[in-house]
Amino acid sequence: MAITVFSKKFCREVDALQYFLLIGHNVKQDQELNFITDLERSIVREDISCPSCGVTNAIIVSGAKGHRNSSLRQPHFRFIDENGNESHDEFCDLKTIKPFKDETSHYESFTLNKSNADTTQIIGKLISNALSNNIINVSDIIGFRQWHFNIKKNNVVYVDFSSDKLHPYLVYRCRENLDLNSALSPTLDSKSVINKLALDKVVASNKDTLEKILQQPKFKIKERELDKFFKNGGKSIFDVRKIIKEYYLVNMLGNAILDSFNFSLRGIKDTSALQAYCGLLLYINEWSVDSSIEMCNRIINCKINEPAILGNIIGLNPFYKFELYSAILDINDVQSDLPSSEKLRKLMQEAANSIVQKQKI
Repeated sequence: MAITVFSKKFCREVDALQYFLLIGHNVKQDQELNFITDLERSIVREDISCPSCGVTNAIIVSGAKGHRNSSLRQPHFRFIDENGNESHDEFCDLKTIKPFKDETSHYESFTLNKSNADTTQIIGKLISNALSNNIINVSDIIGFRQWHFNIKKNNVVYVDFSSDKLHPYLVYRCRENLDLNSALSPTLDSKSVINKLALDKVVASNKDTLEKILQQPKFKIKERELDKFFKNGGKSIFDVRKIIKEYYLVNMLGNAILDSFNFSLRGIKDTSALQAYCGLLLYINEWSVDSSIEMCNRIINCKINEPAILGNIIGLNPFYKFELYSAILDINDVQSDLPSSEKLRKLMQEAANSIVQKQKI
């Protein structure tokens, strides 16, 4: 269900109670929103949209209380088509039924009273000041999320392979300077290591796969990360490689900000918050690092105002664990052409025997 939605009228992201308070409904006396008028329903249909996929035609679903006044359902919005069916896009992660769980991105709440991490607090204050000084708008934050969604919905890839393919992949990956001709016709001497020559020969015999792998970025990945990713089998994920240029720009801007503040990131939560902030600034400035640095300086030096926005500041980090997912996608592209670790061992032994026998002749 859509806990928060975007209001075009108020240019902010709000939950159901926040929205009806804004349009003048007596929320104090109707906290479950059971007494919504036809006019209010009409306002919702015309004004509200999904902050992820952008779909409209929202309805309000009232809250419900159970035994001893316990909450069974909180008031929320639903998006439906003319037949009453859910109208979110297939790959929207805010769908009520079977939402698309996009683990390649991460939502960041910059609402100050909901943020615990120091870095998130700092960035939350910067964004709050930028909003209150009209340097950025909530519509920019929503626009960034929808920019990402519009790329994602056309680039979802099903990934399914065993972590057993990681070792063979790395064997190919480390042979960027391999002389194919020499590898296919190896010569033993006193300094030769037979297993290396054998592996070189196996890899050289699969030239097309080697060339594909060597064109891929050298992002690191560990076997335990693959095992965790495939814990419940194959899955569909966004092909993050479609935004690799933007990822490099986010890193450039992030490094510049870290240098100016003279502090380092303490973990994935800090990294994700900074990436969400940098991604937003770059999106607003059409991916110009220089313009984004100028905007960042304006935000840092602007007048500090008390937060006056009734609503939520929810940012998106489309670059969450980017290098991990990029590496997984790269391996997935070539996994059908790679031997398993056991098959590689057998091929290596066969190649080694062939090299030794050739030297005896």
